[in-house]
This record gives sequence, C-alpha cells and structure tokens, in this order.
Amino acid sequence: MNRPIRVIAIATLVMFLALLLNVTYVQYWQANSLNSLSKHPDNARVRDAEFSRERGSIFVGRDTVLAESVKTGDQYAFQRRYPHAFEYAGLTGYFSRDLGIGGVEATQNSILVGSDAKLFFNRVIDLAGSR
Repeated sequence: MNRPIRVIAIATLVMFLALLLNVTYVQYWQANSLNSLSKHPDNARVRDAEFSRERGSIFVGRDTVLAESVKTGDQYAFQRRYPHAFEYAGLTGYFSRDLGIGGVEATQNSILVGSDAKLFFNRVIDLAGSR
C-alpha cells in the first residue's frame, strides 16, 4: 500500500473507533440521564400526551359533575370541562397547559388518570368483564 492510501485508511479507522467509543459512552453511561429527560414535565411531548388522555370525572354527591373530559376534534383527544366552574373553582382546581395542575386535579391526579394502585382490582374486573 502506498503512503497516502495508508494515511487515509488509518484516519478512517481512528474516526470509526472514535465514533464507536462515543456511541458506547452515550448508550451505557448517559442512558439514565437521557431517559429522565423523556419523563420531565417540561418536555412538550410528555405534556401533549397528558392532555390527550381521558381523565376521570370529579363529582359532588352522585349527580353534580364538577369536571369531566370531553372529546374534541383537535390535536388533543380530550379537553377538561368544568360545568360549575364559578361555584367550585377553589375546590376543583385546574388542569391547564399553561398553569399546570392544581386543587383536586393535582392531589388526585393518579386516580383521575387511572394509574393509582387502588384501582388495580377495578382494572382487573373491567378486563375480565370486557368493559
């Protein structure tokens, strides 16, 4: 092999090894920090996913609905509607893209979303009953 080809081959090998080392570094040592970014609340995709899912309704008694999810035709599949917003605003709180979550919407978020451990048996019964 003549000298210029050998220099190009060695330079290519060095760049390939540097790329391989960098990919290995990112995959093994930076993976945890990169995964935590995907769950960060300021991540727009995480927020969009939160606003696209249906949340449970909030009731006073059996009949009065304070908050419910209503299907929409825009980029978010559901939107929160507060029929008695003026009477119960301090209690119900808010679920807003700009302000975040507050009140009962915040304190009972895991139940409203359906991810709370207390709902495990309800989910099993719903699955078995095909509801």
